[in-house]
Amino acid sequence: INSGLEDAAVLAAAVQQNPTDPFTAFDAQHRANAHALQKLALKARDLVVPGSTRDRAVGVMVTIGLGIAKKLHVIEGTKQDFMLGEKARTQGVKSYAELEEMEQRQTRGLRKTAKGVAKILRLSKESPMDVKQAEIEQDVDAQAVGA
Repeated sequence: INSGLEDAAVLAAAVQQNPTDPFTAFDAQHRANAHALQKLALKARDLVVPGSTRDRAVGVMVTIGLGIAKKLHVIEGTKQDFMLGEKARTQGVKSYAELEEMEQRQTRGLRKTAKGVAKILRLSKESPMDVKQAEIEQDVDAQAVGA
């Protein structure tokens, strides 16, 4: 809902600033945010749909690393702080593109390290959903051969 309201506000401003071609102005101003919002939505989906054990472990390690970096004042805040937290109230809400860039910058080294640790621990790369689907397909194939 918030992104829809934001789109409407940006389009209204584009109509006022450029009445002859507001959609080109809107696109130029808002394209980066639309792409960043899609990335945020895909990441939110990954939180709901179970990933592999390795992916979940990497996510936990990155979250812990960000928490430590925040406590040590290495980083000012995380994307959640600027979307819904105190930083949004005191410093203003950042655009989706700014949030995505900030998260990429903050997690680049953490994610690489976490993936290395998960690999050393030999955590599974397979998603439980993929394993379950493969089992179902094997059962169907076995029933088809037996029939």
